[in-house]
Amino acid sequence: STPKTYSRYELTKLRLTDFLKDEYRVSDLPIRQINKVFIENFYLYIIKNHDCSPNTAMKFIQRFRTVVNFAQGTGLITADPFANYKLKFEYIERGYLDKDEISRICNKDFASKRLEQVRDIFIFACFTGLAFVDVSTLKKEDMVQDNNGDWWIRKGRIKLMHRRKASSICNIPLLPVPLAILKKYENNPVCIKKGYCLPVPCNQKMNSYLKEIADFCGIKKNIT
Repeated sequence: STPKTYSRYELTKLRLTDFLKDEYRVSDLPIRQINKVFIENFYLYIIKNHDCSPNTAMKFIQRFRTVVNFAQGTGLITADPFANYKLKFEYIERGYLDKDEISRICNKDFASKRLEQVRDIFIFACFTGLAFVDVSTLKKEDMVQDNNGDWWIRKGRIKLMHRRKASSICNIPLLPVPLAILKKYENNPVCIKKGYCLPVPCNQKMNSYLKEIADFCGIKKNIT
């Protein structure tokens, strides 16, 4: 697991501990006492007390189920408390940018180098379909040139936008726009120091700057 995934399990543990104290007035509970009612109440507790959306709350339940499944697999419990419980996630329409909006972002001149840099990284993601985590960790060795002289991103365990599962290997053609962006930053001090192709800030900063970019470009959509 990644550190981020681990931290989410730690948070789930903390929420479960709080739930036991607030709802059951205990600090611990035998795992064999977990049942469907307990699971439903835990789900509702997260929504009510932590201002979570149903999908976010269901993610906590999903991680909780993983631990319970482990307990069952090791023989700590024999019955599956999740046997009659179905994980339900609501579909959310994310929306998208049209060609004109992409062009406005591409062609906008920014006085701030910070916004220009974030714009370039965002456009690179748009033209490759790469998720944030893969853009931020892209290295020169992830790119190969075929017999026709065309460049490709060839990377293992990659996570493409709008895909739930990571693939073992992905081959993504590098079109002229993303190629030009890579060329622009090949001598960037941050890239040289970290060994990555693009100087990507943290996800939180990226999203904050993208809101500014959307305002400057007259785009009313929530860009992330």
